[in-house]
Amino acid sequence: MTLGIIMMQIITMFQPEAIIETGGGGSIAAVELGQTETRLRLQNGGSDAMWTVPSTASLSDEADSHHPLLRIDTLNEDIVLVFEPLPTTTRIFDFIADEQHRWMGVHSAIRSLHIPTVRPVFNPDAEIPDSIERIIHTNSLTELLVDDSIYTTLKDLLPRFRDYVVWKWKLTPHEAYVLRHEQERPMTEVVRVPTATLQTPTSSARTFVNSRMPQPRQSFFQRLFSKKKKEEKNPPVTSHKPRPLSRFEQKMLQETRVK
Repeated sequence: MTLGIIMMQIITMFQPEAIIETGGGGSIAAVELGQTETRLRLQNGGSDAMWTVPSTASLSDEADSHHPLLRIDTLNEDIVLVFEPLPTTTRIFDFIADEQHRWMGVHSAIRSLHIPTVRPVFNPDAEIPDSIERIIHTNSLTELLVDDSIYTTLKDLLPRFRDYVVWKWKLTPHEAYVLRHEQERPMTEVVRVPTATLQTPTSSARTFVNSRMPQPRQSFFQRLFSKKKKEEKNPPVTSHKPRPLSRFEQKMLQETRVK
C-alpha cells in the first residue's frame, strides 16, 4: 500500500527529448517528477566523457523558476541528477548545466507539442528591457554558432527553438526579430562581453541592438529618380577653358589700348 502511494506521487515523462541540445554532454534517458524531487537520468554521450555536471546546474520550468541541483547519483554507467521538484504539471522545461551544456525545451516525445509562431518584425522605436536583453543574449547561442560544425548541426533546429524562446519568455515581434538576427548573422569573431556587463546591461547596449535597422531595397525607378534629384541638388562642376582670341579681336584690343 505504501509503495503504491509513493508510485502515484511520481510522474514519469516518457521518451524525453529536447528541442535543442548543445555541448554533447549526453542524452536524457528518463525524467521523473515527484513531490519532493525531480530525477533526471543522463546517458553518457561518449564524445565528452571527461565532462562533469557542475553543482550550479539547475532546471527551469515553464514560468522560468529555477530548481537547483541537490545531488548526483549513479545508475550503472548513467548518472542520475536529483533536483528540487518541478511542478508535477510541468510539460516542458530546460536543463542548464553551464553555458555550453544545455538541453532546452525538454518534453515528452509521445505528446504533441504546439508552440505558436510569431512573425519577427523590426520596430525602430521599440525599447528592450534589461531582463529581456539578457534572455536574448543567453538564448542567441552566438558563441556556439561561431563554430561552423555546430552551426551546421543546429541551424535546422533554430526556427523551432526561437519559437520556444518567444513563447516561454513572451517576447514581442521586435524582440523575436533581434533574437533571429543574433542567431542567423554569419560571424567569424565574437566580442566577449564581461560578465559584469551582462549582469547590468546599460542603455547603450539597447541602443546598439535597436540600431540594427534593416536596409530597405529600392526599386529601379526609385533609384533612378533619387539619382536625378541628387544631381539637380548638386549639379556637376565643369571647368571651361578660355577660348583663344582671333586676330581681329587682338587688333581691336590693341587699338582700344592705344586710344
